[in-house]
Amino acid sequence: MLDREEVNKVYDEILFGLTSALSLAISLIMAARLLRSRHMESGLWAASFALLFLVAAGVTLDGLSFLSQSLVGPVASLMPGLLAAGLLWAWKRPTGSYYLRYIVAAFLVLLAATLTVGASVDLFVAFVHVPSGLIIFLLPIYLVLTKKNQWSGILVGIGGMLIGVGGMALATLSAGVPLLPQDLVTALLAPIFLAMTVLFGLGLLSTPGWGRKR
Repeated sequence: MLDREEVNKVYDEILFGLTSALSLAISLIMAARLLRSRHMESGLWAASFALLFLVAAGVTLDGLSFLSQSLVGPVASLMPGLLAAGLLWAWKRPTGSYYLRYIVAAFLVLLAATLTVGASVDLFVAFVHVPSGLIIFLLPIYLVLTKKNQWSGILVGIGGMLIGVGGMALATLSAGVPLLPQDLVTALLAPIFLAMTVLFGLGLLSTPGWGRKR
């Protein structure tokens, strides 16, 4: 008979396993779109979902302790960063190009700090998570309200809200200054990851154009 802790562990493994499988499938679809259309945003989204697959698969195999590894923070910051850069790129290519440079530069700084000084970068990840989360949340809403996108784009905005809340809660928890109680964060993490993956996938795949302006 499994106790409550073991049941919760199995529950998390199932949800993170579903997240990893779904994110891999979406990544492959986006990669196929890139080859077919040559639109850069599809490549950025494919990379974002590929990273989500790696993180979700790592948690499935190793548990939530996987998220405390030093390299996970910098790598995880690329997930919302590349997704946001893709949205901006589809909307206005120069803006997306500049934001992509910012994301890559921030990632390299975080990675260098982790590898060279062994510094904790959890709080500094917020410099990527916060602007990226705001872009993912607000830009789809703006594009829908200005009739440059279909209503399905709102799903990406809702997913952006989830990734913003989840990312900040996890970062502050790892840094020792939690916004929410640890038990609540760990309990919500798996369903948040799965829900945002479903919302991002549905929103991106069912919404053409993304207000593309060249």
